[in-house]
Amino acid sequence: MNIRKITCLLLLLTPILYGEACFAEENLTFGIIGVKEESRAFKLGEKILEEISKRMGVSIKLITLPPKRATLLLKSGEIDAELSRIGAYKKTVPSATMVNEPITQISFFGYSNKNIKYNDTESLLPYRIVAIRGLEIFKRKFKNHDISYVDSLESAFKFILADRADVLVSEAIISLPIYKAMKMKEKGVLKLKQPVMIIHTHTFFSYQHNEMPKKYEKALIEIKKDGTYDKIIKGL
Repeated sequence: MNIRKITCLLLLLTPILYGEACFAEENLTFGIIGVKEESRAFKLGEKILEEISKRMGVSIKLITLPPKRATLLLKSGEIDAELSRIGAYKKTVPSATMVNEPITQISFFGYSNKNIKYNDTESLLPYRIVAIRGLEIFKRKFKNHDISYVDSLESAFKFILADRADVLVSEAIISLPIYKAMKMKEKGVLKLKQPVMIIHTHTFFSYQHNEMPKKYEKALIEIKKDGTYDKIIKGL
């Protein structure tokens, strides 16, 4: 057997022996849901992954995906990981590996043109809520509420203006730029001061990765400890 055939055989055996394809460690694709490429949230994700990838010695590409599409691709292994999902997402994709160290803390705020009083999600029970479709957290936190789901924040703000909902609940990092672009304050819609809820999200790796989640978590913890993470958040 010549050297070329031996090399090919070893490459084929690598996934069996080590649980991960050798080339998969060089170029990884991460999905992120609910944001556009030009958004601040997407750019933050790219910057954070850029620092993590340097310390891991791999290349990571971030792509934006619809929630259901991202789930299918993670289950099939067509993407290597999803950057940011709540912990309960493990129930949706049991084969995925959740990184214990949170990738981010997300604050959800309310927007309304009415005198809304609340302390938490339960105190919003008397109000009509509008939110973006596809976020698992709402199925758990708002299961007893009068809630409507739409496909975009633009549509959600229009719901408020049309009096089809009393309060829009969304992540501040995603909704605030659109709130400003649509000049909602001038139209009487205010961002409420107190967060409705604060949650931690985690990165989930697809089933074919065994060692990669550990390397990723180590790098994530490092950039938090040395201040790189905070610099990225404050710099964008």
